Amino acid sequence: MQSVNDVLNVNLQNRRDVKAQEDGCLRSESPKEVQQNQSVERGGTLRTEIIRLLGQCDVGSQPSIRPRPINCPIPLTRFQMWLWNGLENGSKPSVRGVAVAFRVVGRLDIGSLKASLNFVVRRHEALRTRFVAVGNVPRQKIVDHDNFDIDIIHSDSVPALAGSAKAALFAQKFASELVSLSSDPLFKAGLLRLSDDEHILIFSLDHIITDSLSNSIISREIWTLYNQAEQGQPLSLPELPVQFADYAVWQEWTYEAWRQSHEKYWRQKLLDAPCTQVPVDTGVPQRNGEVGALLHVDFGKPLSARLRQIARSKRVTVSLAMLTIYIAVMSRWCNQQDVVIGMLDNGRWCSQLVDIVGFLVNMLFLRVRVTPADSFQNLLEKVAEEYYSACDHQDFNRVMVDIQGCIPSGQWLEFNWLDTDWLKCPGGPVRNIDQLRIEPFSFDRTIVAYKLNAWFSDTSSGIGAMLGYNPGLVAESTISKVGRNLRHFSEEFAARPTTRLTSLQMVS
Repeated sequence: MQSVNDVLNVNLQNRRDVKAQEDGCLRSESPKEVQQNQSVERGGTLRTEIIRLLGQCDVGSQPSIRPRPINCPIPLTRFQMWLWNGLENGSKPSVRGVAVAFRVVGRLDIGSLKASLNFVVRRHEALRTRFVAVGNVPRQKIVDHDNFDIDIIHSDSVPALAGSAKAALFAQKFASELVSLSSDPLFKAGLLRLSDDEHILIFSLDHIITDSLSNSIISREIWTLYNQAEQGQPLSLPELPVQFADYAVWQEWTYEAWRQSHEKYWRQKLLDAPCTQVPVDTGVPQRNGEVGALLHVDFGKPLSARLRQIARSKRVTVSLAMLTIYIAVMSRWCNQQDVVIGMLDNGRWCSQLVDIVGFLVNMLFLRVRVTPADSFQNLLEKVAEEYYSACDHQDFNRVMVDIQGCIPSGQWLEFNWLDTDWLKCPGGPVRNIDQLRIEPFSFDRTIVAYKLNAWFSDTSSGIGAMLGYNPGLVAESTISKVGRNLRHFSEEFAARPTTRLTSLQMVS
């Protein structure tokens, strides 16, 4: 059986890196004239080839995922366990928090929409899952499908605001309801009727049952089915090979084999790993809770083009080039040469999981040592080597939960490679179905930030970053300085890749 690196032919000297990203895109870092971004929704030759290759991969010498036996107890995945523990073993309420919203213009057929929703809820067990303690052991409980309904709200019941403000207020409240993991639905749909020809549709989910790619799958399937219903066709989608619960059982059954193959690697890799000490500002107004703020950093089209060219010339992804710049800046800002980064991977490592709804995202831990002799080029090589090594030792979030003392919870820098437009409007692209126009609806959502989280992306408008931070710990002026230095270091990297980092001054 081939390894991930063998199948994708990835190595530091010669790599055309193919990566299934959490934003729902399958991207190939090939020369610009042949480079294509193939979305999961559109499919295409590249997607088919990647799925074929991923199906051949040997991820930690683990057996492939199969449907679980009947009446098999369903454990929590490692990430779900982490969330469960954070809610005091499920006793505290959770915030659904994850929202996908649409503006629907035209005559919406409520019956067709309900039929589509019911089909999707029957299709994906994760949307019917509760979490209960059985003898103090948490388990997933999949409830039987009943008629799934939509909360229909008329605009008259929402405070007298202008149309967009009224819709945003509705979406914010709907997406922030507190729920019990053991008894409440963790997937809910609401519809705000602004007029006969305009509605706001929102799906609210708890993070314990979904991730961004799952949201894309839900959206795609619902509107595909709605279109079938409107055309008088029977509702149908390809049968799923497995369910998310099957993945959870697989993760439990392969745990000991994983430990034997990979625990030693992670213990050695993260031995005596330092906590990342993000500087805390004094004198900022203290705030209760962890409600954060966002700072957007725009790298612009010319600089973005140069950074892409550098990445191509070094045969790495743009994401790894931007991660290198992020590490260089954060190492200087935190005054640490030994840096631990948690980098999100979408977790769809085999063909059975491509269309599954559930939280499959993995946190890949990278430990990078930044030395005075490092240039951008040297550091990029280190980052790439760490990333590919982490991929070869996929831990499926086991490091965070199972290897006690390996790394303090939450004491690492977090780097997310996502599509900025996706973060703002996770409903996907604009769709036209018969006489309907369906477009993503953006509204302000609560950002949770402890000190600093980073989201990077590469879109048609250029490379961008969003820095999420806790304004009760870090001042806006400080985060603005971090943003300016990300751009400053990027410009230096693009112009002089062999420049030693120690020769660069932080911009004040």
